[in-house]
Amino acid sequence: MTDAPAAALILRRGRQKAVEMHHPWVYADAVAEVRGEASLGDLVEVRDHRGKFIAQGYANPASRTA
Repeated sequence: MTDAPAAALILRRGRQKAVEMHHPWVYADAVAEVRGEASLGDLVEVRDHRGKFIAQGYANPASRTA
């Protein structure tokens, strides 16, 4: 395992507010696109609809909380 993010989750327009307010989860329906491939537990970046970095976290593609 490396410290480099495996993928980037690009959020739908207007869905970044919760992450910016430090909410710990990103719901799957807030994700517009996944750039790269992420497996369970991989480190991923979270970006707004323009591609601006917001946060990083751990992927869970099998859950409603991505």
